[in-house]
Amino acid sequence: MDFVILWVDDKDSRWRAEYEKYSLLEIGDKSACRFRDWENLRYWFRGVEKFANWVDKIFFITANQIPEWMNTNHPKLRLVNHEEYIPKEMLPTFNSNTIELFMHKLPDLSEQFVLFNDDFFIIDKISPKRFFIKGLPVDICAMNAYGGGWLSICNMCNLEIVNRNFDKRHVLRKNFSKWFSLRNGVHLIRTLLLMGWPRFTGFYDPHLPQPFLKSILKEVWDKESEAIIASIPPHFRQKANISQYLYRYWQLLTGNVKCRNVDSCSALFTIENLADVDAAEKVIKKQKKSIIVVNDAIEVDSEFEYARERINKAFESILPEKCSFEK
Repeated sequence: MDFVILWVDDKDSRWRAEYEKYSLLEIGDKSACRFRDWENLRYWFRGVEKFANWVDKIFFITANQIPEWMNTNHPKLRLVNHEEYIPKEMLPTFNSNTIELFMHKLPDLSEQFVLFNDDFFIIDKISPKRFFIKGLPVDICAMNAYGGGWLSICNMCNLEIVNRNFDKRHVLRKNFSKWFSLRNGVHLIRTLLLMGWPRFTGFYDPHLPQPFLKSILKEVWDKESEAIIASIPPHFRQKANISQYLYRYWQLLTGNVKCRNVDSCSALFTIENLADVDAAEKVIKKQKKSIIVVNDAIEVDSEFEYARERINKAFESILPEKCSFEK
């Protein structure tokens, strides 16, 4: 299987000039946390090499940006610029939804691949079976009801397409053993409580590395390309975007998954204050989980600098040695 990771260098002068140009002209999500660099990408590569060296290729997607420390000649590394697979009329883009929606067009991408954000880190040994079992993505089959916040609005756009293409009762009958499996843990309770609604009201969404089948992405585009293209804004993320979660929902509803509790080996931290930093630092240093997500939600620049230093020192304590992806 392949890994796909998106990254941006917000200090790059060319990128910054384009960002400022379009940000003056358009509305959208321009939060600093969407773009600022924690300067810990090298630990992502060190973690992959040390704990998941079974990966075939790593697709590193950027806006023509390459970290100065990166070994661009590594045989497993595929450097991909946005213009290589995203239509020209949609560039430049500062919207991760746009970047992810066209993943099926990545040249030489394998049928089985895993999408990472640059704040998803592997920090202990992990098996390929965490992501795929017998060729199927590993995931939780569980329903949810969205609350109406920013991401909820985005996922409601995904739901409109889902409910247009799938009958809830038929899906649950066909894949009863997956939706009502004890492997879904406490999320099974939520599914049972939402059984009475005739249409899907949402799904439990783990914010973790997501395994995909490329053929599923192509199937979605074959059936819903008009809706997807219409939802893509000119340059910045909008509330009413279709996102890559549509692909995940399609996999769940077609039964193309192996049901497992993916949360069990993972830890998610939304870093807003010192307490969050303390907790994340402890998980990293003690390697309590195989995967950690360090979400940036810090509003004060000085607090961000402090959090970055602490988190990066924790990564350095478990991954101090250069890997072959570094010069």
